[in-house]
Amino acid sequence: MPLRIPVKVRFMKVLYWLTNIAVQMWGCVLSMSRNLVGTNPTQATYVALRKPSDERIDWNLSSKQVYNFIRAQTHSYPDAFCLMPSGETLRIWKAKVFPHVYYGSPGQVVMVKKDHVVVTCGNDSAISLYVVQLDGQDEQDAVKELKFGQRLQ
Repeated sequence: MPLRIPVKVRFMKVLYWLTNIAVQMWGCVLSMSRNLVGTNPTQATYVALRKPSDERIDWNLSSKQVYNFIRAQTHSYPDAFCLMPSGETLRIWKAKVFPHVYYGSPGQVVMVKKDHVVVTCGNDSAISLYVVQLDGQDEQDAVKELKFGQRLQ
């Protein structure tokens, strides 16, 4: 029969080890703060300030570029978005590259399937959209929000 250790005893052991680790880590942090090295201004890099318009999807790009753009902008980052024909903002949270060549006007919904919609992109490619969100609403399946023939901007 296995030895049963009461929950309170196990909790105290875990708390003891976590406290011990925290004290050791704090010591490391303090020792590093005394050995800080400044940045060499000749080797510094800079980046431009991001604007909300930087997250807007350009449907003229290839489907792979649009897909990578959406992946880079998903949760915990600013979101990839486009505009609906009504002018509402449509945020796109989940997409996949459509595996076939598709000719059409970039940004047009050309196919509505059971679980996704297909939107044409540049370079005779397309992307499947699965999860989208209109302003002020919860995330939902793209098939509930997008209709065949709509033109996303």
